[in-house]
Amino acid sequence: MKARIEKKLSKRLLALAPTAFKDSWVDTEVFERAWEQGTSVSHIPMTGGEPDYYGEATDTYTLWEFWSSQWYWLLALPSLPEDSEYPGYPDLTGYKQTTQNLLRWAAQYEQQVREEDARWSRRSDGWRRRSDE
Repeated sequence: MKARIEKKLSKRLLALAPTAFKDSWVDTEVFERAWEQGTSVSHIPMTGGEPDYYGEATDTYTLWEFWSSQWYWLLALPSLPEDSEYPGYPDLTGYKQTTQNLLRWAAQYEQQVREEDARWSRRSDGWRRRSDE
């Protein structure tokens, strides 16, 4: 994918689902893939790069690269049955991974998170999620 398109899709994802990418950051250097394509694209929204247990940096991804490879884990999809080859994995039957569908699913994920937050905020027993602390 061209680096300019990936930058635009990453910015669109950040606008559609800001809670999914609350730990994102903007890379001010020239994007490596753009350099390979002979263009100069910088200021791309990225995720990752945090230090791991040993103090070494983890891999970094553009928001689009991350979402297009991890979306099925974040959405509330039905799981495969126990007698299948991969029990417990998301059942992707009927899901076609196109750009429009990925953007629509990002908006659905944001709506899903907001509804869950609203349910937690209405609780009267004082319990809060760990992320709220």
